Amino acid sequence: MICSECFMDFGLRWVAKKVGEANGAICANCGSSSGAKLTKDKALEVMRVFFEEGSIDLRVGNRQPKYRVRDGEERHYESLALTPDLLSDCRLLSTVLKHTVDLNYARFTNLGIWGFLGKLREITLKRPSEKSYDELDQLLAETLSKFKKEKLEAGQVIYRVKPNLDQDINAENATLFDPSIPRGDSDELRDRFSGSVIPIFYGAFDTETCLFEVRPAYHEELTLGIFETTKELHLLNLEVVNPEVEDSHDREDLLSFVSRMLYRKDYQLTTYFGIMAYRLGFDGIMYCSYYSKVRRSRFLNVGLFGTPIKGGKLRPKGFNRIALQEAKYEYTLGPVFNENEERKMIGEILGKAKEEMESILPDDVQRKLGLSKYSVVDDLDINIHSLATVKRIHKR
Repeated sequence: MICSECFMDFGLRWVAKKVGEANGAICANCGSSSGAKLTKDKALEVMRVFFEEGSIDLRVGNRQPKYRVRDGEERHYESLALTPDLLSDCRLLSTVLKHTVDLNYARFTNLGIWGFLGKLREITLKRPSEKSYDELDQLLAETLSKFKKEKLEAGQVIYRVKPNLDQDINAENATLFDPSIPRGDSDELRDRFSGSVIPIFYGAFDTETCLFEVRPAYHEELTLGIFETTKELHLLNLEVVNPEVEDSHDREDLLSFVSRMLYRKDYQLTTYFGIMAYRLGFDGIMYCSYYSKVRRSRFLNVGLFGTPIKGGKLRPKGFNRIALQEAKYEYTLGPVFNENEERKMIGEILGKAKEEMESILPDDVQRKLGLSKYSVVDDLDINIHSLATVKRIHKR
């Protein structure tokens, strides 16, 4: 039908060369014999690889792409913040395939009107008091009870990598791998799950995940610590919701919310989760590694509260030096994020959504939810397709 040389955008041509077949035939569209030829199915694959896989924003927790490809001849792409070359290519693909490129609205999470986030916002907008703290404790305890409780048997191996140790390491001073005790003289939330209030030992169940989480420079000296649990440990698994638990609302997706929460720029919510899990008596937390977002499987991190080596929960099995040998990247190309232009566009959409929402909800509910304080945030975690649901919520 078409070939890689039909496209104007470099990235789209690059993807098409990988997907198509270079057979020397003349392209009926552009006349090139050197381009990789694309059947209808292959052209659709190019479209999905470039616009969907290539627009996954790794700065937020879940793997939702910014754009989606769907059936239809509507020219949604004309209103997107795309380059002139990509707009031209979209017109060609739309003509040939009868498919369009649009914003992926499914990636916008809820506006905080229902479920855990709504209740949390309602509490935190109140003036701090013993009553509001009690409400927050109860909400967090109820929410954490929805996640699976995991047991690590004695003898479970856990790995931890330390870069640039300034002392020789051996079994006698293995506590060098324990986390440092927080000084408690700062209000900054510097730690994902403890807010620098309690120490947390961060490790993983495989060496490669540890390496990725450390993100070492090639010249750093890396030491791998291999530890095993000395007794059964009880962990909260933030990757699994108990199957018997039902969402408090049909629009709530607790796992997706937690996935996004783990990689926000601030640590306020994860700090709430971590400290409450500690207070509830868990030995630690299991959660998805950021590494999983660039792998085909999910890899887990483990965070153990306190100093588990000094406290006797972990014992050293050995230490090794890590010698990095090769770094290799597999990647695809996609559209650049023209975020300022997109933000204006999303702002207009959200403005209309807010007007409709304000027309649905009474003033006291608006104040309770703090609707007047909403604005477009970095990861656009707002679901504009949820307005119909708001009406149902209000009727209940």
